[in-house]
Amino acid sequence: MDITVTRYALRSDRDKGAISRYLNGCRVPPWEFVVKLQDDTAKRLGRPVTSDATEALRELHRAALGAANPHRAEVQRLEDALAEADEQVQQTQLREQVLAEALRDERQRVATLQRQLTQARLDAERDRADCTRDLEQRQTLSEELQGEETRLRAHITRLEKELEQARRRTLEAEERCARLERELAEAEVEAEAAADTREMAQPETGQRLPHTQKTLTGRLLRALTGIQAWAEPQPQEAAALYARLVEERVAVLGLDHRKTLTTRALHAKKVADSGDFAEAARLYGQLADDRAEILGADHYSTLAARNNQGHWIGRSGDHVEAVRLLAPLVEDLTRVYGADHRHTLITRTHLALYIGKAGDPTQALRLYASLLPDLTRVYGANHRHTLCARDRQARFVDETGAPTEAARLNPAQ
Repeated sequence: MDITVTRYALRSDRDKGAISRYLNGCRVPPWEFVVKLQDDTAKRLGRPVTSDATEALRELHRAALGAANPHRAEVQRLEDALAEADEQVQQTQLREQVLAEALRDERQRVATLQRQLTQARLDAERDRADCTRDLEQRQTLSEELQGEETRLRAHITRLEKELEQARRRTLEAEERCARLERELAEAEVEAEAAADTREMAQPETGQRLPHTQKTLTGRLLRALTGIQAWAEPQPQEAAALYARLVEERVAVLGLDHRKTLTTRALHAKKVADSGDFAEAARLYGQLADDRAEILGADHYSTLAARNNQGHWIGRSGDHVEAVRLLAPLVEDLTRVYGADHRHTLITRTHLALYIGKAGDPTQALRLYASLLPDLTRVYGANHRHTLCARDRQARFVDETGAPTEAARLNPAQ
């Protein structure tokens, strides 16, 4: 340790003479001094002392005591044994204390678990009783709801059939109204022709118009009546006569008169029948503007003229302009008539058609995807409007490069 005996005596609180005798072998030191010297040396060297080294040192110490003083060696042996026994007692007591505390904790846990188990059993019994009552109530409610569901489904089935019949009757009534409107317009033309003929035969009652103008009007009306009675239609001649009749009615009745507007609509239709789609679209456009100003933008005849304008301009080849005209019209028709009305559905089919022809078949297919279920629901799967829309959908699918899908959509194509 690189210190003198005197300094070590101070450190170990022992007499330096005794330490000197220990070190020169004159006296066997006590074991406590040996242990302290061993520990101090280990600290100085920086190496811990192993248990084997300590045990070997103890054996040497006992041997030295036996050689120097056998009685003292026996006393030391007994003291060492007593120390070991005391240490074991302390360790055993500590272990006993630890085990006792662990046992107490476990017993407390067992007692707590027993209380919890007892409470859980009580709660389970109570919950089981509550669940049994609740299950019985739910079973009763389920049976009642099932019965109510059965009744409602039967009622829904009846209502669906009645709705289908009502829609069919509505469509038939709308088609009948459209047919009667056309027949009424033609009948008005015939009636006016007959009235003008009678007025020309009775000069005293026909002083309201110049004779030459009345004569021309009567001749036009009679000519139109004759054209309508022919077995073979003459659309070009009828269109020319209607154009002259429009001029006469504007001169006689004015531009805002109901008969003038009707004649202008018939004139535009005859122009379309003659094959001049662009001119028919122009005439319908002017008629739509005048009807909007006179009758209102939401009047059925105004909306019909706008639809005819968009349709015939699309038939003339200007598909982009047709889309521009028909897109807002679909919104107006939906607002005025509803999404399932005949006029709304037909205009939607025109819009989808011309969007596809304008170069966007993908958008057209999206419109047909939403349109076809409505057509099927309103008209039925085999109605001509539904079949026509399916055919056009298949054609646009074919244009997008999916002929197999197109054949699936329209097997009869």
